[in-house]
Amino acid sequence: MGIYAIGDEDTVLGFRLVGGDGKTVASAQQARDEFERALDRSDIELLFVTYQWAQAMQERLNRAKMTRTRPIVMEIPDRSGQAAETPVKELVGRAIGIRF
Repeated sequence: MGIYAIGDEDTVLGFRLVGGDGKTVASAQQARDEFERALDRSDIELLFVTYQWAQAMQERLNRAKMTRTRPIVMEIPDRSGQAAETPVKELVGRAIGIRF
């Protein structure tokens, strides 16, 4: 299962440490560009976007969530402490069909 993260350096490093991949971005435009590239990759099944960058492209992110079955797109907390409304553990469980 291909896991990919778009976000700050710490978040992306964390995903790489557990076998995923990702791209560190420093601007909203970089995040949008990387998001579009990631959507087109056939090897990515779970696409995580940190809350900060998800907010910068919320309409596009929501459209991808509603219209695409792959990759599964989820917002996650970032290192700034901003968190999505739903805990990451629950989001991941929903994405892969496991109840924690």
